[in-house]
Amino acid sequence: MGDNEICAGNEGYDSDTLELEGDSCINTAIKKHALVGKVLSNKAIQYLKVAAFLKKIWNCDKEMECHDLEKNVLLFVFESSHDKDRILSQCPWSGKQQITHLKRVAN
Repeated sequence: MGDNEICAGNEGYDSDTLELEGDSCINTAIKKHALVGKVLSNKAIQYLKVAAFLKKIWNCDKEMECHDLEKNVLLFVFESSHDKDRILSQCPWSGKQQITHLKRVAN
């Protein structure tokens, strides 16, 4: 894995947080405002469509970015910790016959 890559394996997904490996500058910048989401589906998702759908139903006050980490695992980075906390408190999210489970990124 390169210095700027982020890895979030399914191993340990049962805990409340998920460890990210990679560049410490990236980790420091995202940990405060990030959630990792797992879309529970047997089929591979089109992450841009999922991100657009979730962005619409989440109705964030500030900007939110979505990054594809691996099959059906997404990293959501929020500009506002208020948005992140509100969305996490209303978990799990479902729509279009898919459930998205969210976890905090470990410190």
